[in-house]
Amino acid sequence: MTPGALSLARGLALAGGLSVASTAFADGGALVARGTLANGEPAAVFVGPVPPRAGTVTVEAVAESWREAPPRISLELDGVEVGGTATRSPIDPLAASIELTLPTAGNWRLVVESGAGRLEATVPVAGAPPPWRHRLPWMLAWVPAAALLWMRSRLAPRPG
Repeated sequence: MTPGALSLARGLALAGGLSVASTAFADGGALVARGTLANGEPAAVFVGPVPPRAGTVTVEAVAESWREAPPRISLELDGVEVGGTATRSPIDPLAASIELTLPTAGNWRLVVESGAGRLEATVPVAGAPPPWRHRLPWMLAWVPAAALLWMRSRLAPRPG
């Protein structure tokens, strides 16, 4: 393998690694509310994906009492309310979660409540992402760039 082709391969591998690292969040969502419940217990609410977008979102309420008695979680915007009672999280021993489908973007009002207490927050929700076909030109833009770099490495004069 020529030195130019080797540097091209290293560059593409690095670029591929960076793009994978930037999309692997696996962080459980964004913290949107935290506080103390009526019984003095700390509580927090997370929403994912990050950033929240119109479509399906997951809301996770974390507090010890919410694990035992899952809270009612609702999101409301301009008279439209989406919500329900959360279920115990199979992953987090202190959490209860629910998946909700938000029809539009906007600043949704979040309410998480149970007998143990209530938390409220405003959750900014972005519009739905465009279909992948709209992103296709950007997804394929690297092909001519890689071909030009490869041709440059092949046509460059060799020292010697």
